[in-house]
Amino acid sequence: MKTTYFRPSIHGWPFGNSWKYEFPFGGATPEMGYCGGMCWTALQRFYAGIPIDRGTPAPPQGTPLYAEIFTVQQNSLSKAKVEYIYVWQRSADLDKDGLGDRTQKEWQKVKACLDASKPVTLTLIVHSNDIWPWDLSDNHRVVAYAYEVRSVDPAEGAPSGADSHVTIYIYDPNYENEDDVCLTFFTGAKRSKIRLRHNRPDEEVHGFFLDDIPRDWAFPASTMVRIDKCERTAIIDKTTANYALHFSWKCSFIPYFCIQVNDGDWAYNSGLNSTYEPTNLANKQCHATVGTFTIENLVLPRALCKVGVRLLDSNNYYLSMQVDAQPAIRCYPYVHTRAPGDGPQVCDTAITNADLFIKDPAPTQSAL
Repeated sequence: MKTTYFRPSIHGWPFGNSWKYEFPFGGATPEMGYCGGMCWTALQRFYAGIPIDRGTPAPPQGTPLYAEIFTVQQNSLSKAKVEYIYVWQRSADLDKDGLGDRTQKEWQKVKACLDASKPVTLTLIVHSNDIWPWDLSDNHRVVAYAYEVRSVDPAEGAPSGADSHVTIYIYDPNYENEDDVCLTFFTGAKRSKIRLRHNRPDEEVHGFFLDDIPRDWAFPASTMVRIDKCERTAIIDKTTANYALHFSWKCSFIPYFCIQVNDGDWAYNSGLNSTYEPTNLANKQCHATVGTFTIENLVLPRALCKVGVRLLDSNNYYLSMQVDAQPAIRCYPYVHTRAPGDGPQVCDTAITNADLFIKDPAPTQSAL
């Protein structure tokens, strides 16, 4: 059975981890990308409720954003921290208190943070049994923001003794604007053979540890969503119409939302779906921790239908309303015969063809 926990909309910087940073270690100066600075500044904004512009380019040296990421990178990589990373890098995978054991213990700390709705930074250990300090530059940092735990499938060839399979969803600065990046591993296996994997084939990882500072939300933890109104703005044809959906929300962080029509994500609105960020996902980024949003040109069928707004991919924050978009008049397109003495036809000039619902384009005389 799969269980999904806290999954906020955590988008980091939309530019790759292409810079290099030199840090001292025993007289040497290995280079390391700005992954730590990018992860920590992304989290700072997330906890403060400050959205990141998805069009932000990599900041040139001398700009405020460059200085902020550089400073945070330095603060997050003290000499003691580098030495700690080196201890992990030198460890074997399967020895007692090796990377398998260590990582499973760290996972419990990470899980506790995510259960408390707090995404955190992880340091990924890329090598094992490696005493070469220059390889420290290969280690990496990511943000863990959600996880799934399921039972072990015997058909997947799990290591002996494994009792669960874990997926941790991450923001990885090496894969900007990609929301399906994750780590997977087993727990409980004999000799701590956890088979830790990054789901991008070029990424090797042997272990990870929680590598963050205490963080608090800038706003209260209360969360709510409200549909303010849904009003018709135009008639498209005899079967569909355009509506404007107005909804409001409040959350301790910048959440995401999804529009549902008759219980389908963005049903009848695949084109409209792609106009909101992220363009390739059903869940869309809100612009602040508190606000009101209007979805223009929402297509609804001209019938009794249900329109809903789901916040945070959770039924705890889901509201819906019934919208009756049926035409004002149901009619036949013509009358075959008229009885003698029938009065003249009545014509309401305020009614247009779009207001008419053609019940049957070729009715029988008996139906008439």
